[in-house]
Amino acid sequence: MVKVLVKELILGFLFLVTGLFFFTSFELEIFKKWVVFSLVTTLLMMAGTLLVNFLLNIGFDMPGLALAGIILLSQILLLSLLFIFLEPDRTNHRIVAKAGTLSYLLFLGIDIYWKVKWMFPPKKRKRLIHKENKDF
Repeated sequence: MVKVLVKELILGFLFLVTGLFFFTSFELEIFKKWVVFSLVTTLLMMAGTLLVNFLLNIGFDMPGLALAGIILLSQILLLSLLFIFLEPDRTNHRIVAKAGTLSYLLFLGIDIYWKVKWMFPPKKRKRLIHKENKDF
C-alpha cells in the first residue's frame, strides 16, 4: 500500500507541474486554481487508497465495488470543482476544463491500474512434482 501512496504522490506532483507548464505556455493566469485542483485530485486518490486498505483489513468481501464507489464520488466532486471553481464565465474556461478532464482521466487510469495490481496480486503457481515410477 505504501508503494501505491508514494506513486500517487509522485504522479500528483507531475500532474501539478505539467498543468502549470501547459497553462503558462498558453499564458493563462490560473496558478492558484490549478494548484488547488491538482492537490484535491491527489488527496482524493490517496484517500481512496487508504479507504480501500481499511476495507481490506477489516475483511470486506467486495473491494472492487468499494473502489468503484470511491472513484464515482471522487469524480462527482472533482468535476463539480472543475466546472464551478475554475470560473466558467471566462473565455479560457474551455481550455482549462479540457486539460483538467484529460489530465484527471490519465491520472485515474494509471491509479486504477496500480490499485488493481495491489488489491489482486498475481497468484503464484504451484509446481507439480513428478514422481517417477520405478517399476519400469
